[in-house]
Amino acid sequence: MAEDPVDKQLDRYIESMVLSILESPQLKGLSPEKKQAITEKISEHMNDLVLETLFNRLTKEQLDDMRGSMVNPNEMEKKIEFYAASIPVFYDDLNNRLQREVVALSQILS
Repeated sequence: MAEDPVDKQLDRYIESMVLSILESPQLKGLSPEKKQAITEKISEHMNDLVLETLFNRLTKEQLDDMRGSMVNPNEMEKKIEFYAASIPVFYDDLNNRLQREVVALSQILS
């Protein structure tokens, strides 16, 4: 299945946020292997926040619908995309949430 342009844009956005966190002076001297491991952990954390932000805005019926699709990853992915697109302020909320997380992670690392 081809990746959705919105997914690509979101991936690039998260990647840019991760890179801004990695610019922390405390991380500059890390080995490439350690930087890669930290990059993966932060990226995974940010992706979890995307889902958490979406799930927090779904109704009980929508959540039940999502639970029903958990056995089929392709179906679940389509439902995630559908529900994200159907919530008018989702991407604004998500942006605010991710920005706050970047600030928090940057403060932790400084």
